[in-house]
This record gives sequence, C-alpha cells and structure tokens, in this order.
Amino acid sequence: MTPETPRIRLRVAAEPGLNPARDLDVKSLRFGTSAEVNDGGGAPVLASEVGADGTLVLTFDGALANIGPEEFAPKLLGKRTDGRPAFGYARHPQWKAPRSILTARAPQLKTGKTMTYAVTVQNLGLAPSPKGVTLRLISPEGRLLAEGPVPSLAPYAEATLSLPLAAGAPTQRPKRITLTFSTPSGVLATERL
Repeated sequence: MTPETPRIRLRVAAEPGLNPARDLDVKSLRFGTSAEVNDGGGAPVLASEVGADGTLVLTFDGALANIGPEEFAPKLLGKRTDGRPAFGYARHPQWKAPRSILTARAPQLKTGKTMTYAVTVQNLGLAPSPKGVTLRLISPEGRLLAEGPVPSLAPYAEATLSLPLAAGAPTQRPKRITLTFSTPSGVLATERL
C-alpha cells in the first residue's frame, strides 16, 4: 500500500458490543495515518457493503488515505450511530509482525564466594522475547567468559542476570566483551560492549 494505491478495501469485523453494519455511522468514518485522522483528515468512505459473514466492508480513496509503507497501523475514526466515538487500527499488510529485540547493558564482574557477571538484559521490541534464549559473554580472544539462560521478557521489560564465571575464564574483566543471544536454531543478536 502506497499513497498511489487507487482504492483501499477495509473489512471491519464484529466484536462483543459492536455490529459494524448496524452500529457505525458510515458517513462519519475517516481512514488514514493516525496523525491525519486525529486532525480531521484521512479518506472518507466511498462505498460500503455488508459481507457474507456479517462484517462491514468499506472502500476508501487510497490517495486521500495517504498511507505509506512506514505506517504500520492506519487508523479508522468516526462515530457510532448513537454518537459515541468509534475507532480501530488496521495492520499495514506490508508491515512485518512485531518482534522482540534483546539487548544488554555492559556486564559487571562481581566477586564473592563465586565470581559472576551481572548483566541487565532488556527487550526493546514490541513482542515478548522467545523462550530458550541463552546469553553468552565472549572475550576478545574468543574465550567463553560466562553463559546462562535469559527468561522470556515482555515488551520493554528487563531482567538482571547473574552468570557464573566459566571454567578457565580470566578473573579480570576484559575491556571489550561480545555478547550473543542465541536459541538452538541460531544466533538472534550479537553486541560488542
């Protein structure tokens, strides 16, 4: 979908408390980027029809919707037949599904009964991180410093891990450390701190 797309067809499905064919004031609806629709812009409905499954199918002028490939959730805004506001979002068909983005702060070597690396891991993505992720800390020479499991993290969540020092690893923290997040199927991300 681009601003040059001539027509956009949008299917509005029923949900508890909303029968779109009966409850939406079709003439009030606008569709486009969230910023434009919130400011009174966007495309008005050109045509509407009730689908075989009871959904409402709306047709909009693609140029007036002004939706480019960077818009991941175009907005539908208007009102219900009873005057209450109505809105919804449609995932852009070319937008890839949300994913997790694991990252870590610089590991700190902690001494005590046992030596460990304390590492704060964050998920900066829009989806929960997968289960079964292992974090490995590797020295500039390629030696394993520490490793351990990373719990599944909700979007924007973080956890501080305590990873035991690997056998034979140096007891001084190197200036540079490579971190890898991996699953049994492969490496998810690599960082050099």
